[in-house]
Amino acid sequence: MELSHYRTQSGKEADFVLENMNGDIVGVEVKSSTTIDKKYISWLLELKEICGNKFKKGIVLYTGNDKVPLSDKIWAVPVCYFWS
Repeated sequence: MELSHYRTQSGKEADFVLENMNGDIVGVEVKSSTTIDKKYISWLLELKEICGNKFKKGIVLYTGNDKVPLSDKIWAVPVCYFWS
């Protein structure tokens, strides 16, 4: 597996991009907010478009309490899930 960072010329960036040996992609954005704003996923949507079928999942880690669907294949997931 490879871990990288994604940044476009226009300044959009991803905190983490995970790629497995098959080239499948998971994008991760980390936010310290307890609420979710759809603007948090703009780069994930772009990454999804660029990667096509290789894009498997987008995750926004945040400090809230609920797992929230934001778009097809993109979810907001509380950081506290790591410890539950």
